[in-house]
Amino acid sequence: MTEDSCCLIEDVGPLPVLAPSSVPELCDVVRRAAAESRAIIEGLGPLDDASPHLRSIWKLVRDKDEDDDQLDDPTGSRYFSAFGRGVDVRQAELRYDATNRHLQKLLEFRPHLPSGSITASIIGNSASSWFQSCLLDKGSADGIRKGMAVVTPLGVVGQVVSATSHSAKVLLITDANSGVDVLVQRTRARGIVSGSLENVTIMKYVKRSEDIQEGDRLITSGLDAVFPKGLMVGTVVKVRKQNLGLFQSVEVIPAVISSQTEEVLVVNGEPNQEKN
Repeated sequence: MTEDSCCLIEDVGPLPVLAPSSVPELCDVVRRAAAESRAIIEGLGPLDDASPHLRSIWKLVRDKDEDDDQLDDPTGSRYFSAFGRGVDVRQAELRYDATNRHLQKLLEFRPHLPSGSITASIIGNSASSWFQSCLLDKGSADGIRKGMAVVTPLGVVGQVVSATSHSAKVLLITDANSGVDVLVQRTRARGIVSGSLENVTIMKYVKRSEDIQEGDRLITSGLDAVFPKGLMVGTVVKVRKQNLGLFQSVEVIPAVISSQTEEVLVVNGEPNQEKN
């Protein structure tokens, strides 16, 4: 990338467009990113199992191979149809880099899960504080069924509670009706993580005698037959011991925020090697 890259945009009205002089440099960016994307996407398995976001990336990679001459067209028509107006070379490069990093994480994470995991995209999030859920773009026709776990490389998202042919609803771990059997990674103390009516995520049923501290990491125990063992669930942020009662009060920050998540993996809760 040269110092002149910042001068590739010409002001021709309310929306800037890419100057023709930048097209050769953009083509180099697309070629490099396409080669990286191809290697990663092929590693994720059959294209039929990929989310629409991944399929759109694959289509761009495939089209580049089928019509490379058109990509080199000095008018930049190929670029404009793929990316639209107002995008410069640096933005395209950052976009590809971010996508490739995300795909690489999914690829590296998949071997740690039970076989047959399904890639899906989150296409909607519940706006209600009473029922916290998200909607996936895959359903029973793709092998998703009620009770399956939904996870990412960062940790647990939730559990499938219903599925139609081409969509599935996921109950998030932040919902008061959810429940994930967890272990404190440091001490192996056990409890249940769920949401609450106070709109905070908590760890329930932790005995007063258990050693648990702020900053402790919580991982799935694998004992609920839903979530594979050893996945990150959250981090303890507050611990209070009440004057009365058998249990401590523990607040947790979830490892995954669904509103900031695009792709997930849907899996069976089969035994899995624990990650310490």
